[in-house]
Amino acid sequence: MKIFYLLLIALIILPESAFNQGWNWQNPLPQGNRLSQIQFVDSLHGWILSEYGGSLLRTINGGSSWEISAMPLWTNRIHFVDRLNGWCVGSGAPPFIMRTSDGGKTWEDLPIPEERNTGDYYNFYGLHFLDVFNGYITDSARGIFYTPDGGLTWVKQRTILPPREIRSIWFVDSLRGWAIGETPLLYTNNGGNVWLTDSTVIGGIDARPRKILFTDSLHGWILMGTVNMYRTADGGGKWTRHIIDSVAVVNDSDPKLGEFISKDLLFLDPQQGWLATSWGLYSSSDSGKTWKRFNREYSFAGVHFFNSMDGWATGGTPITLRNDYFKTSDGGVTWESQTSRITGQTLWGVDFVDEMTGWAVGSGGTIIHTKDGGKTWVHQTSPSRTRLRSVNFWDKKIGWILGFGGVILHTRNGGEIWWQQNSGTDYELEQASFVSPQEGWVVGWSDNYGVPLGIVLHTIDGGNTWHNQTPQGIGRLHAVYFIDSLRGWIATGGGTIEDFGNLYRTLEGGKTWKPQITQVNDSFYRIWFVDALHGWVAGQNGILRTINGGNSWEMKSPAISASYLVNIRFVDPLHGWAVGVAGAISYTSDGGETWTRQQSKTSITLEDLDFVNKDSGWAVGGFGTVLHTESGGMTTVKQSPSFLPLPSSFELYQNYPNPFNSQTILSFRLDYSGAKVTVDIYNLHGQLVTTLLDDQLAVGHHHVMWDGTDQDGKRIGSGVYLYQIRINRQTKGGKMILLR
Repeated sequence: MKIFYLLLIALIILPESAFNQGWNWQNPLPQGNRLSQIQFVDSLHGWILSEYGGSLLRTINGGSSWEISAMPLWTNRIHFVDRLNGWCVGSGAPPFIMRTSDGGKTWEDLPIPEERNTGDYYNFYGLHFLDVFNGYITDSARGIFYTPDGGLTWVKQRTILPPREIRSIWFVDSLRGWAIGETPLLYTNNGGNVWLTDSTVIGGIDARPRKILFTDSLHGWILMGTVNMYRTADGGGKWTRHIIDSVAVVNDSDPKLGEFISKDLLFLDPQQGWLATSWGLYSSSDSGKTWKRFNREYSFAGVHFFNSMDGWATGGTPITLRNDYFKTSDGGVTWESQTSRITGQTLWGVDFVDEMTGWAVGSGGTIIHTKDGGKTWVHQTSPSRTRLRSVNFWDKKIGWILGFGGVILHTRNGGEIWWQQNSGTDYELEQASFVSPQEGWVVGWSDNYGVPLGIVLHTIDGGNTWHNQTPQGIGRLHAVYFIDSLRGWIATGGGTIEDFGNLYRTLEGGKTWKPQITQVNDSFYRIWFVDALHGWVAGQNGILRTINGGNSWEMKSPAISASYLVNIRFVDPLHGWAVGVAGAISYTSDGGETWTRQQSKTSITLEDLDFVNKDSGWAVGGFGTVLHTESGGMTTVKQSPSFLPLPSSFELYQNYPNPFNSQTILSFRLDYSGAKVTVDIYNLHGQLVTTLLDDQLAVGHHHVMWDGTDQDGKRIGSGVYLYQIRINRQTKGGKMILLR
């Protein structure tokens, strides 16, 4: 008689309606991240991971609509075994492993292997689960780790290899598996207890191995990341090398297509496959021996097909690197974009005068305007085609835009017409500060034969004339802020010894400037004051704060791992935000004493932000990114009347009888009324057989019967099956035997 045991998996499961989503996309729609990996488990349920993490797209209707949830940055791979259960792995110090049991709505942190929990930086790359319990991960230090319990515990498997990356792993059953990276091909016939090497397939830095996959126990492929691919038809006994595109071997300098890079591979069956590359999409009908290029317009990153005609892909145009995802219904001959956008240009500046009215400016002379809080945007006619760096409005009518090449644009009618003012310089103008519709200052910079130079311009007639107030010997000027006509600050920096971070102050309206702060190997990018006492400076290495009108400054941590912040905004002395590289948004509610990172759902660099109050704000950045929040950027959990507190505890009992023939009883006890209870049956492959119960129950003992049939009422065969009960956020399970 086998000993049966219970598995306790504490999963965080909250109803989707319980979340305030914090930051959401306004352009492009539905989102603008670079997208990479695609996985579907059936024709309805699929996921798309953004490049470098940041967000996950999820569909439950075959791609007719997608929902976006936040993910950790540097998420490298996702893997789902059914519509509910999935895992993701990523890089960090330490790296991370996460699990979801609600289809990717919410994720919980899993323990990482003891060998990687040292505080050192590691990359988890490969990820493959056979079912809801048995899975494998690989990493950047030749590690292969196995879990028998869904990721609660990990065992390192022994490999005789130098410390190099293992990027992809695949098992066809509980015994036979393969792994590949910057090493020879590894294989095992005993579940990973012993890994052997196959020297006929060699990875390496140049080969850039991407992926290994099998469609059955015999047919497998290895994608090397270049023009090379390996295939086997005998379960790995022999691997044959194939060239995907012979033209790419001698024509890798095409200025439109760039270097040939293989990125993703999918086979529907042993014969029909699809390949995503930087040169377009390829199709094979002979198991990968030969490939035909179907699409040349896009550089693809991920691909998935439901059948020979209907599929999805991620990527963009090679020239613009536009982020997109596409749908095809004709086998990949034509693709329909699923993204709408007002612009794909990088947006460098944003300014709102109230909750409805705002402008954003960017590269290529882009000016866009909204009158409904960003729900819709329209282009305004721009007299310049240069990079427009910032926008500053005094009210709904009067505003200025600064750009490269000394560009200053001015409007007196809300942007219906923009006039170009004569700045008298060809410097790269970055930021303006106005204390009235007539008086203001502008700063910028130039690299004059490698020597960084700054410039300060002043106007007292609304910009009709500008006068030079540049102090002698100043470096690149990025920021300016005046709190009245006399008191103001400017900031410099290039992050080099020749051009480090300096903060200057004037008490004479810019006639004289005195240095206040000097930080070597730093850059100061933006200054913001909310009154005469409280001010902040966003910099490469942190945030400066003053609470005494700039008489003294102190450095504060921005609560992000890479503290490269390029802009900052406060609405009062307490509430502020800072944005920067990799989609970083940091928030403070205590005046900058402490900061917390908010979920931006993107890894795209954010260049500017603006808030009109504690709740309503916008952030803009690369590829036309416009993000909006109506909650101050906070992602909060709301108590729903139908979602009651957690039960203090519950008990699940072994099914009886066990083994059973015709029916068995599952019993459990609840200690809290109104709990939401779900009882599921799985097979040993982790596939859902049937759901026995999905309802709210009262306190006390409960019983549910299973008669050995699936969801459609069909009798299933003898074997070992798994039962799982989920009560609000808690999960327990066990095993049982059906004997026919």
